[in-house]
Amino acid sequence: GKAARVPAGAADRSSPYGKGAGQAAVTAVAAAPCESLATPEMSQAVSETVSQVKGYVEVPWYQEDRSFLHVQGLQPGVDELYLYYVFAPFGAILSVSVVKGANGECKGDAYVKFGQAEDAELAMETISDNQLPDGSVLHVSVKPVSKGKGKGGWK
Repeated sequence: GKAARVPAGAADRSSPYGKGAGQAAVTAVAAAPCESLATPEMSQAVSETVSQVKGYVEVPWYQEDRSFLHVQGLQPGVDELYLYYVFAPFGAILSVSVVKGANGECKGDAYVKFGQAEDAELAMETISDNQLPDGSVLHVSVKPVSKGKGKGGWK
């Protein structure tokens, strides 16, 4: 095969990826670790702000909250981001919580709190007991009412 012809002076030019870039600089940028800024505290602050702006109403812990879903049948490797990707197309999600064992892996259950009960109900009707593109079948239901004292809200 023919070698690619490089225009005169091209090796001295700057690129958007760094001086004299070329493939090495692009690879270095792609390989650099990306630290997430999405801390639990930031997620909570965003959730509370969205709730205030949209006017979401918190349901008392002793009443059924149709916007709070219980998800069952999850694989051990499932995390909050997976659930966000599955449920976000149905509406605004206020929180996602995966139940984890001592080893840090998903125990098969999780909770997803939507801003609107209608969005949660559509997600439940669409996803529950239907096969997802990754082959998994989840059972989705409204989270049972908490028994006992305590706040028990979605915060």
